[in-house]
Amino acid sequence: MACGEICNGVIAGIGSTLVLQASYLFIKKVLVPEYIERANRVLDMSGQWVVRHEGNPADGENIETNSETRMNISQRGHGLSGTAEISYEGDIERREYEISGEVRNNFVLMYFTSKDRKNIGYQTYLIQMLESGKLDGYRTFYGSKMRVIRSIECCLERVKT
Repeated sequence: MACGEICNGVIAGIGSTLVLQASYLFIKKVLVPEYIERANRVLDMSGQWVVRHEGNPADGENIETNSETRMNISQRGHGLSGTAEISYEGDIERREYEISGEVRNNFVLMYFTSKDRKNIGYQTYLIQMLESGKLDGYRTFYGSKMRVIRSIECCLERVKT
């Protein structure tokens, strides 16, 4: 009788261990990769992008010079990194920025920091993926010519290669 109870206890212990180990492997091998794939599938920012401005800045003043912002973004999980180059119409000058940021729940938050330590250059983008698939939001930046912080509506468009 004692042997039967001991054997039942050992079998129950081994069975519990097998169930826990199988659960752990299922979570690690199936659920976690599926979550990561879905998180990245929602909004893939890897690649080349161009910024299009829409309208005037929030302060009502016009933008004095037209510019084009081109970005090369790498994405790892939710994190973003990369580089951006802004070229100004009529100017030979080009400004280069380092990009850092993240993607969460169909929102993109990016920070630009100037590579040139002689110029003040900061920009922040808050972009939302709309139901249409369009990436729309706002760019907030320090306008070095007016020496004020400004904000303007913009959209991001993937460069087709």
